[in-house]
Amino acid sequence: MAETRRAVEAVALRFVHAWGSLAHTWGISRAMGEIHAYLYVSEEPRCTDEIMAALDISRGCANTNLRELEQWRLVRRQHKAGDRKDYYVAEGDPWTVCWTLLDERKRREVDPMLTVLRACLEDAPTDADSQSEACLARLSALLGLFEELDRLYEQLRQLVSDGGPQLLRDLAGG
Repeated sequence: MAETRRAVEAVALRFVHAWGSLAHTWGISRAMGEIHAYLYVSEEPRCTDEIMAALDISRGCANTNLRELEQWRLVRRQHKAGDRKDYYVAEGDPWTVCWTLLDERKRREVDPMLTVLRACLEDAPTDADSQSEACLARLSALLGLFEELDRLYEQLRQLVSDGGPQLLRDLAGG
C-alpha cells in the first residue's frame, strides 16, 4: 500500500510540474500554476505551510499566488474548526476550471483591447489622408474581428451553460 501511495504521489508531482510549465500560456505564473495543481490533486484542504513544503517555495510566494488564485476564482479559502490557519481547496470540476480560465483571459485581455480599439476609432479624425485612412481601416477590421470573437465566445458560453459539458462534447463529435 505504501508503495502504491508513493507511486501516486510521484504521478501527482509530475502533473504539478507540467501544469506549472503550462501556466504561462493561460496568463498565470509557474508558481501559481503549481500551487493550483497541487491543490487540485490534494484530497484534503492544504494550509500555506503544507503548500510551501510540498512545492519548496517561500511564504511570500505562496501567499501572493494564493491571493491571485482566489481572485481568479480557482481556489477558495476554508477554515477548520479550532485551527487559526487558512486552508485552501481548488475547484474540483475540470469544466469549471476551464471556463474560469477562459473567462479571466477574456476579461483581462479581450475586453480591454475592445475598449482601446473602440476609443481609438472614436478619437480618430474624420478628415484623414489616405495613409491615415489605411491605418484606421486596419484598426476597424481588427475591432470587427475582436467583436466577432467576443460574440462567438458569449454564444458558446451560453450554449454550454444551457446544455452543460455534454453539449460541448457532442459539438466536438465525442
